[in-house]
Amino acid sequence: QMCIRDRYQRRVRVQNRKQMKTLIVLLSLLALTQAACHAKTTVTSAELRCVFPQLSIAKADLYAPLLSKRLAEIGTSNTCEWAAILGNVGTETNGLTEWRQIPCSITYCGRGPLQITGSTNYEFCSRQSLCACPTIYTNPNICLLYTSDAADELLCV
Repeated sequence: QMCIRDRYQRRVRVQNRKQMKTLIVLLSLLALTQAACHAKTTVTSAELRCVFPQLSIAKADLYAPLLSKRLAEIGTSNTCEWAAILGNVGTETNGLTEWRQIPCSITYCGRGPLQITGSTNYEFCSRQSLCACPTIYTNPNICLLYTSDAADELLCV
C-alpha cells in the first residue's frame, strides 16, 4: 500500500516550518481517517514514517509500540482519534524529532510529545492517577527521555 504522503509529495512545496507543521497535521488526518473513523488500536512503524518522513526508522520502530501501548490504555480506538493525537504531537515535536521547546530558558518550558508548558500544567500532570510520570513537576526533564517516559507524558495532558 502506497504511503498517502507519496501521492502528494510532488504537488506540495514546503517553504517554512509553519507550513511543514500544517502539512504534517493535514497528512496525518488524510492518511489515518480516509473519510470515516474506522477501528484502529495500534500504529505501525511504517505508518509513523509515512506521516513523519523525517523520522528515522530506528525512532519509528521505538515510538510505534510505545504509542500503541500507552494510547490503548486511554482508549484510543479509531482512526480519527489516532489522527487527532498524531497531528497534535507531530505539530508540537516537528514530526517526532524535537522534544524540547527552543529556546528553553525557563524551568517549565515545553517538553515531551505535547510540549506542555508552565508549572501549573506540570504540577497537574504529576497528580493524575492515569499519568505514569508522577515526578514530572519535580523533574521536568523526564519528558525528554526517549523511553517510555516520553510516551507517558502524552497521558498527562
